[in-house]
Amino acid sequence: MSTKIGQEEFDELKEEVRKAQDAASRAQGQLDELTERLKEEFGCSTVAQAKDKLDEMEKAEQKAQRRLDEAAEAYEKKWKGND
Repeated sequence: MSTKIGQEEFDELKEEVRKAQDAASRAQGQLDELTERLKEEFGCSTVAQAKDKLDEMEKAEQKAQRRLDEAAEAYEKKWKGND
């Protein structure tokens, strides 16, 4: 059993395919651009490396925040009674 389609339906399908190919091409271009940016800014060439780098940066940020909190607390203890 064969199914035939008319010229109009064929043209519509052809246009849908063209649009999908264009969208895929744009998406690939964006991915390439973001991958290059990861390489330039963070030295990562894969998503796994980027995740590891993010984990490392988050830990460093948390450590810095703890140190800041401790320094602020020490400052307040030292200078609070000297108003």
